[in-house]
Amino acid sequence: PDHARFSVPNLVCAGVKPKRTAVCVGGAARTFGHPVVYRTLKANVIDALGGIVVPFAYLKLGDDRGTIRDGGQCVTNCRLAANVTATKEEVDEGLRHLQIAPDNVIIKDTAHVEPPRCPNYGHFRINGSSENDRSALPEDTRQWAAYKSLQGQLDNRYQCYNMIKRHENRSGFRFDAILYARADLMWPIPFRPFCTFEFDLNRMRQDWTWWIRRDDARRAFEHNRHELYSCKKEFTPGVRAGGTTIERYILNGIDWYQGTHCSGLKHSSAGDLLTGHIVRVPDRRQGFTLCPQFGDAYLLHDKEVMKASCEAILTRNPFNWGKGDEDATYLKELVPLHSFSHESP
Repeated sequence: PDHARFSVPNLVCAGVKPKRTAVCVGGAARTFGHPVVYRTLKANVIDALGGIVVPFAYLKLGDDRGTIRDGGQCVTNCRLAANVTATKEEVDEGLRHLQIAPDNVIIKDTAHVEPPRCPNYGHFRINGSSENDRSALPEDTRQWAAYKSLQGQLDNRYQCYNMIKRHENRSGFRFDAILYARADLMWPIPFRPFCTFEFDLNRMRQDWTWWIRRDDARRAFEHNRHELYSCKKEFTPGVRAGGTTIERYILNGIDWYQGTHCSGLKHSSAGDLLTGHIVRVPDRRQGFTLCPQFGDAYLLHDKEVMKASCEAILTRNPFNWGKGDEDATYLKELVPLHSFSHESP
């Protein structure tokens, strides 16, 4: 066969029947339109995986981050640089680069998700439909912020899953696995070719990104939402108060693989498979990303090495900028873009 027709992962796996993978990014678009996000998703996930990979996107241009607003003023969960409204132009550029078919894309202007209307849900009963409705707020508005965040996370996964099912019905083929990821992740390290790891294991990196075998997809992406909206399973935030966390609620019922890194550490994203990392909006008050968690997936255990790597790849990376950020004063203090064009081989 003509090897030039094969991508590198498909060349490596040429003796193996191709696997089918659905890749869906979901949620608030935020930094999705930054080149360091969509280009690494394309090269280090979709292209690096090989086999048959079909991308999907369920994106919200607005961003709420579980905040509570009263008269336009944020009253809880109001972190600096937390809320980001992505532009349609930036999102469209990312979608074009990822080559996502129109039937596999849903874009919403707002991040608002209609809450469940369950009389049996204690102080989370809903009396109105306004996005900023405060008529049912509990005394602790942080709990309400967590409740809104849960609704958004369940909605993101549910809508991705529905698009994937519709594609399966149109094509007549069923996927072997589904990779779900929040939309503001960059992927510094490539996936391994599809024939070099076990597809049939559920992996997760927190609630950021999940690798789900197809047989467990309904449980992962639909079941917990159904439980919440059918008034069967109330979400009560706060472990100390006898409740739970958002992560525990949405991760419930899945058999997650607990693998071992070569370092001997136990981790559910074993084998450095799920290396997606959150990219923050460039704002020096908050930072670009979550540097303390940066070394977790990359086996960078030396704190100084981890900090230097995080800053070099993200904090001082000019490709982690939106279209309107080039003239921001805080960017002038960053190191200039390195050029490899004049370096000798």
